[in-house]
Amino acid sequence: MARWIGPRTEYDHIEDVLKAAATWKERCFLDDGSVFTDESLWTPANVAELEQLVQAMDRKMGDIKDNEWELRIWEQLKEKLTDVRPELIHLAAEAFWFTSLYPESTDQKPPSWKRDRFNELWEMAQPPVVQNQHLIEDDRTLHGVAVVHPRHWWLYIPFPYLLRMVRLWKTEPPRVDLQPPWRFIRWLNTKVEFNPKAPTKMPMRHAIRYLLFPDYVERVQSSTDKRNIIAAFGKPEDKVKTDDEVIYEIRERLEKERGTKELDFYRPPLAGTWPRSGKDESDDDEVKPEKALNVILYGPPGTGKTYETAQRCVELCDGEAKPSEIRSRYRELVEAERIEFITFHQSYGYEEFVEGLRPETGSDAGIRLAATDGVLKRIARRARENEGEAHVLVIDEINRANVSKVMGELITL
Repeated sequence: MARWIGPRTEYDHIEDVLKAAATWKERCFLDDGSVFTDESLWTPANVAELEQLVQAMDRKMGDIKDNEWELRIWEQLKEKLTDVRPELIHLAAEAFWFTSLYPESTDQKPPSWKRDRFNELWEMAQPPVVQNQHLIEDDRTLHGVAVVHPRHWWLYIPFPYLLRMVRLWKTEPPRVDLQPPWRFIRWLNTKVEFNPKAPTKMPMRHAIRYLLFPDYVERVQSSTDKRNIIAAFGKPEDKVKTDDEVIYEIRERLEKERGTKELDFYRPPLAGTWPRSGKDESDDDEVKPEKALNVILYGPPGTGKTYETAQRCVELCDGEAKPSEIRSRYRELVEAERIEFITFHQSYGYEEFVEGLRPETGSDAGIRLAATDGVLKRIARRARENEGEAHVLVIDEINRANVSKVMGELITL
């Protein structure tokens, strides 16, 4: 199932996050109630009023830094809430709490930071939190799910989308089932989208799908990453099915092939077998792949080419490379035959690289010529036999050989 994102020793908090999201879904999305009080906060009228208030905020960033921009947006929100009804203040606090469930906590924004921000809003009105206090006091609930760039996440992005989605769901309810959620997701794509100038730069639209349907939707917030996953593991994009539905089918197939449900596209063994779009898991179609799959390193001796090669190999195979473990992990991958290292020279040819005839002795003590695979075919075969595991071929001194002679017809591919 998609809700698994890593070993329990590292991600034992995930069930707490998803239980909190399920509480919001039951009490606020499917009903008009509240997570933390007996009030009816998430009514269509309240949501529409807060949506209009948030949309009126000045969201231009200009040349200021991220942290200064966040502070400016936050102060604007508090100013807008100064003279409004208490229900709107508490609604804004709960909306902030829900949008805070997804971003993974950092040293700069630990769970306590999220908690303090929530309390700062909530305490602008009475009464205090009277229900489900553990959902704001427990660090595990506020730990988060995935890394998100702050510029992609802050108030001006999630708030309008979340509020618009809830308002339209309650005022113009679509006739769709939520299990499975594919028709609901199509409704999200066609009805709720509100930013035609940058429709893909909204991680909240992907995060909502995961928080509401963690058994069906992956924690992938990037449209580019979803398309890359489909290209690497599945068939061409289906014009009828959504990306999430196609990826769900890919997951079902991978779980059967590997005999486990503990799979995540950002963790080994799947990580590194498809090109990611950026440093975090957030949505930005303009970000080019962080690490190209085909790279030529050049430079004089002593400039770090050997270390960079080992690091890139480990990253491609494992999805990440811890500096203290690069050399040892590189050797392990070589021994596991997931990395091949060869050196080109003036006499190196197609026969050694792709395929050639080699003399063999037969049972009659004679000699015959047999077609023998070169290094490229050998590593390609291993990669095909171990789908989902990245394999890397490193060529040293590539400029010393006659490349057209070595590659043959492959040079035109």
